[in-house]
Amino acid sequence: MEKLEALMGTLFTQKLPVLPDKVKSVIMQVLPWIFAAFGALGFLSWITAVGLVNFSQMAALKGSYILGYDVPLLGLIIFYALVPLSQILIMAGGYYMLGRRLKGWRLAVLATLISLTINALYVYAFGVVWDVLVLYALQQIKELYPKTGV
Repeated sequence: MEKLEALMGTLFTQKLPVLPDKVKSVIMQVLPWIFAAFGALGFLSWITAVGLVNFSQMAALKGSYILGYDVPLLGLIIFYALVPLSQILIMAGGYYMLGRRLKGWRLAVLATLISLTINALYVYAFGVVWDVLVLYALQQIKELYPKTGV
């Protein structure tokens, strides 16, 4: 994780403009609440989506194959495995970020990277751009989280 943090630091703070301290302060106060709220809503939405799926119909679904993998089936596996993980991590990250703990920042980065992976696999451009912006904001406020009490 430290190598990833160093790479993000190089990319988002040395090569891109640094935000003013006032903006960083506002982001640090608002972002954890957004993470906690939308993480909870996303997880509840995922539970609802799982309840609405008729697995017998999905088993009969035949899709296209890429490198020997059934694409709709692969999409479902990604959806059912990675989405709830991402939502739980972002909720926990938001909660710990409210207490100004670096652990929360790291969980939020991990959840955002999972989300970025999902969006890239589904070729969802808005999601990719959004996740990159969230990673930029997270990197900008990292310095405001103390390294002690990880």
